[in-house]
Amino acid sequence: MSPEQWVIDWLNNQRKSGIKGLEIKLLNNNYYVYRSTTYWDKKLKKIRKRSKYIGRLDKEKGLIESSGKFVSRIYPKTVKTYGDAMILNMAMKELIPILKENYDYWEDIYALALVRITGYVPLKRVKLEWEKMYNPLKIKPNLDPKHLSEILNALGGDKRAQNSVFRSLLNGSDKYAYDITAMFTRSSINISDLGYNKGMENIPQIELILISSTETNLPAMVRIIPGSIKDVETLRTSIEDLGIEKITFVMDRGFFSEENIKEMYRYISLIF
Repeated sequence: MSPEQWVIDWLNNQRKSGIKGLEIKLLNNNYYVYRSTTYWDKKLKKIRKRSKYIGRLDKEKGLIESSGKFVSRIYPKTVKTYGDAMILNMAMKELIPILKENYDYWEDIYALALVRITGYVPLKRVKLEWEKMYNPLKIKPNLDPKHLSEILNALGGDKRAQNSVFRSLLNGSDKYAYDITAMFTRSSINISDLGYNKGMENIPQIELILISSTETNLPAMVRIIPGSIKDVETLRTSIEDLGIEKITFVMDRGFFSEENIKEMYRYISLIF
């Protein structure tokens, strides 16, 4: 395609003023000016051309010189977050077989977990944040907010799958740290209840139980129970859920009382 007449006129005026070696290229309906020189290529043993970009040619403003910054003519279709995504995928790769074994919708759980690890976002924005992340597994999770709400509800009620996942995480360890934390709430949550706490606060609470391996330093079980359940009772049921006969627990002094020690001997066959 031949350049427009005004472009030809501008180029002729430059040549008349003594400026030589100018070359004009038409790209995406814009005219770009280059200065061409020749040099001898010793390896190829022939003369070659070298072009240097000068600027863009405008009909009204004339030559708009380049700032010297490189401007790529390649426009990416998408931009993905690579570093964080790859680190998280590498860290969680051993969990994938466990998720596949216990959940049909493991891709949805996996994607939601990765997004929430990078930073809390509401369910309605999970899909948007996921699409920004590099996806080395090429999975196609369903991240519709309503679907995610249903999944979270199902996860909380599927105790069989939870225990199966916890047992898989416990594999190869027999020493654990056991801790209970009371979370106070005034919300109308069914699981909240009045119970004992160090501050003697008469407020409905929820007990959060965390069991971690002292050998791998990884969490092995998380449970949420009503605040009215005794600490020793939670320990007994947790051991039953884990299905492990030989286990060593490290507990803080909050468990130490004459009544607790007796119940541990009675229900758990505890050895100190």
